[in-house]
Amino acid sequence: MDRRGVEVMKNIKIFVVFLVIACMMVLMIGCDKNEKVDESDVMSENFVTADELGILSGSDECSEIVNKAIAEGKSIMFGNGEFIFNDTVNLKNSQLVGSGYNSTRFIYKGDKQFIKADGQFGIKNMSIRCSEITGEEKQGERVIVTLGTNGGVKEGSYISMVHFGQCGTTIYEGKDATPSQGFTMQTLEISSASYAAFDFNSVGRKNNTINRDKFIMQLFKYSY
Repeated sequence: MDRRGVEVMKNIKIFVVFLVIACMMVLMIGCDKNEKVDESDVMSENFVTADELGILSGSDECSEIVNKAIAEGKSIMFGNGEFIFNDTVNLKNSQLVGSGYNSTRFIYKGDKQFIKADGQFGIKNMSIRCSEITGEEKQGERVIVTLGTNGGVKEGSYISMVHFGQCGTTIYEGKDATPSQGFTMQTLEISSASYAAFDFNSVGRKNNTINRDKFIMQLFKYSY
C-alpha cells in the first residue's frame, strides 16, 4: 500500500472512532432523560401519620396541611375519625391511606372537585363523601376524584377499598384531561352519585382495570 493509501485508511479509522463516541454520547443522554421521567412519576413510600402532621379528627383545616405534605413528597396514613376538607387536594405521586371504610371518613365541603389526582397515586381504606348535594349536580360539580389535570395518571395508580358516599360524580376524567394509563379501581362501594358514578371522557386511555365484581352501586349514570 502506497503512502496515499495509508493516509486514507488512517482517516477512515479516525472517522469510525469519532462516530462510535458520538453514538455512545447519544445513548447516554437518552438514558438520563428516561431516568428523569421515571423518577418524576414514582409514588411516595415516605409515610407520615395524620397525627404527626397535626391533623385532628373534626378539624376543618385538613386541605392546607395535606397539600403541604404531598408537595414535600410524603404519603399520609389516617387513623379513626372524620376529616373535613374545605378546598381541593392535589394528589400527585402520593398516597392517602385510611384504617377502614367505617373508621376513616373524608368529608368535602366544597362544590367543585375534591381530589385532583395525577402521576402515580393511591387512595385506600376509607369512605369519602360531600357534605351535601342538591341532587341536580352537573358534570364536574361535587366530584370526589378528578383525573389527569396535571400531567395525567400513570401506571401503578389505584383506588382500593373505598366507599364513596353522596356526591355529584365519584371519578371524573374530562375530555381535555391527559388520558389515564394503567389505573386500577377495585373493591369500591358507590352510593348516591347524583350525576355519575364514573364519567370518563378523554380519548386514548389504556391499560386501566375496573374490578366490577366488587362494586355495589346506586347511581344514575355510568360512563367509561
